[in-house]
Amino acid sequence: MAFDTLSYAVENGVATITLNRPAHLNAITQKMYEELPVAFRRAAEDPAVVVTVLTGTGRFFSSGADVTERPTITPPSLEDRDATRAYYRRRFDGTIEKGAMAIIEHPKVVIAALNGPVVGVAAALISHADLIYISSNTTLHAPFTSLAISPEAGSSFMFMKRMGYSKAMEALLFSKKFTAEELIQCGFANAILPTENFHGQLAQKLAPILKSTAPASLITTKKLIHANFKDQQQAAVYREVKELTERFVSGDPQRVFGALMAKHAKGKL
Repeated sequence: MAFDTLSYAVENGVATITLNRPAHLNAITQKMYEELPVAFRRAAEDPAVVVTVLTGTGRFFSSGADVTERPTITPPSLEDRDATRAYYRRRFDGTIEKGAMAIIEHPKVVIAALNGPVVGVAAALISHADLIYISSNTTLHAPFTSLAISPEAGSSFMFMKRMGYSKAMEALLFSKKFTAEELIQCGFANAILPTENFHGQLAQKLAPILKSTAPASLITTKKLIHANFKDQQQAAVYREVKELTERFVSGDPQRVFGALMAKHAKGKL
């Protein structure tokens, strides 16, 4: 299967899934949500793959959800709360939940390679990676409360687990933007690699590690560690989909996004 929004390659035991919409800062579309689980499943089923790297092309890892994308099905009127609730629950089950589960349930070692800024739901998704390597120009921003929404894709659990309670509160309550150095200091990321030839630097780092370790042992060790909290990751995703749905039932996010879109359109005139 050829991908429209991603690229996929395997070399030396490493499957690389690359978000490939650089002209749109790799904003996540419905199509990308459909393709991500397929790409992760391909890597999972390939016996030659030990490590799966998720990265991006261009200046950004991802700018988050593509808010300019028009839904294929028109949302119901907010006056019909039950219909609105059902609409958004189906939508988030088929996008955010599937995207998160593709990473959570992946049996191979998952590395998020952040080639640049990561925003919103993309930041939530990569928090489930086993290891995170970042470029020196990476920033992380999860402006959920600024957009009148709530944490997505299990971030209320994984941010706290990766960076600690205090920093997670800053990130998720106050939409604090973290620099690359701050992501290292709080433990969210493992290492900073030079922005220039970032992907080549990562390949050089992984090559001797994979050469000196047993593939089956790596995969088994990941499974044993992950078993300690996998249920909590999944439960957080389900809780967050439910609460995010209620946010949209309220109509508040639609008003915020509408204002942002109007401002964007006015800036183009």
